[in-house]
Amino acid sequence: MCRAANFGIAKMFLLAGCLLAATHGYTQSPPGPSGAPGLAAEPRKGAWAPPDIDESVPPVDPAAKCALPEVLHAAGARLTELLANLDKFTATEQIEYLQVNRKGDTLQRRLRSYDYVVSLREIRPGMLSAEEFRNGREGAQFFFNDMATNGLPALVLIFHPYYVGDFEMTCEGLGNVNGEPAWQVHFRQRPDRPSRMYGLRVGQRHYVLDLRGRGWISASSSQMLRLEADIVTPVPQAAMRRSHKIVEYQPVRFEKQKVDLWLPARAEIFMDFRGHFYQIRHSFTGFLLFEVTTRQEIADPRPPDR
Repeated sequence: MCRAANFGIAKMFLLAGCLLAATHGYTQSPPGPSGAPGLAAEPRKGAWAPPDIDESVPPVDPAAKCALPEVLHAAGARLTELLANLDKFTATEQIEYLQVNRKGDTLQRRLRSYDYVVSLREIRPGMLSAEEFRNGREGAQFFFNDMATNGLPALVLIFHPYYVGDFEMTCEGLGNVNGEPAWQVHFRQRPDRPSRMYGLRVGQRHYVLDLRGRGWISASSSQMLRLEADIVTPVPQAAMRRSHKIVEYQPVRFEKQKVDLWLPARAEIFMDFRGHFYQIRHSFTGFLLFEVTTRQEIADPRPPDR
């Protein structure tokens, strides 16, 4: 599990993602270029990862005016509602691990499925905690080449009212996700605020990584539809040159409560780490909601209304 006790924040609170890696059995390649040009949802042909988040701005409607404070307030309200309705959920998680070369050709592939449990809760006013379990074990077991990734579903909490102030936010305009209009908001960790969303643990060493990225917030529902993020700078002391993340959210319908909860449907990580290139793809199905009242409902993601 990724901990941040030295930073005065909650257990597992580097909660938008944590890479855990063993320290044995690797040799570090010489430093190379960090990042890649451009922006795309998928790697370009002949490339191992999508281009860097900041090379270009995806197209937006030039006629639409974005009121950023209202957009952030509404998105924060949806996240507050989510945490009020959600204490814990389980799902079937499938993870595809690929080690690729610089051109994106597969060198190794492994596919695994887990019984996956996430708990998101407020442990005291102003502080949230996230915990993950796979097959009943807290998330420190290694999955592939002595690595594990944790915390991706919580990336959306960048836009929660408790943490949105840690980031510089810029509304780029009205874009779309799969044809649905969405406010396109760029974020970047503020240098004068603590970095509380993403971490790297290598052996007993912890590194806190600043994030920059982009969120697409539905113009109609104010729900988060998609997030992409890169680390602000490489971490040469940990041999981390790049970490690019993509998370897509969809509504999960719980009929008995007549409520839709927006939960992660898919997530991807592209890493240049220890001189190797990795693509890690997560998908989630078969959700089981644990309510505060202990009632349960099973549901799968459904496409959002258009």
